[in-house]
Amino acid sequence: MSRADGIPLCLVLILFAVAAFCVPVPDSEPLIANGWGQSVRLRHLYAARHGVNLQINEDGTVDSSSLQSLYSLLEIRSVDTGFVAIKGVKSAYYLCMEESGKLYGSRTYVKEHCSFRERILSDGYSIYVSDRYRTMVTLSIGRQKVQAGDKGLSSLSQFLPMASTLSLGAVDVSPKDPGPGDPENGNSPLQIDSMGPFGDLSQVFIHSPSFNKR
Repeated sequence: MSRADGIPLCLVLILFAVAAFCVPVPDSEPLIANGWGQSVRLRHLYAARHGVNLQINEDGTVDSSSLQSLYSLLEIRSVDTGFVAIKGVKSAYYLCMEESGKLYGSRTYVKEHCSFRERILSDGYSIYVSDRYRTMVTLSIGRQKVQAGDKGLSSLSQFLPMASTLSLGAVDVSPKDPGPGDPENGNSPLQIDSMGPFGDLSQVFIHSPSFNKR
């Protein structure tokens, strides 16, 4: 290769090095990597095959209701990749699980007990699994262990996250202290679907009411 042929090659290498240096580095800040700061979904977890909604009561007990209510109105927020925390709007209790699989409400968020892996099944239903206990959130009395595949799942463990039909005037929207996934800012947006069960139509954003209450 002649000296004349080598000059263009050197120019190409120099330009490549400059371009690589100027490429922006992906933001690796932990809060972004963990999916924090995302919208809070306001939903009712509806076990459609039984016609009941999961609800967290004022005393922290967890049961079901055939009608949507403020106790079945839940805030669902991402706390890590694929994991969510669920909190009752009216009761301000986090949904948590004991080792036995029993569900209970807690004023304090503890990741090991109060975070669940959210997975959408092939038929559109969602299940919520405790990674610590390998047990699904269920409205049945018996414990629903995770099994291979989607077969054999209790219908009381399969939920449709439904938009609320309740009046927004009944919801407390006053900002409180920060909750999980938003440790420094108490003004995260709360996503409310105005039409459609899966948020496919117009949406309204307000400040999170109870996810920031403890």
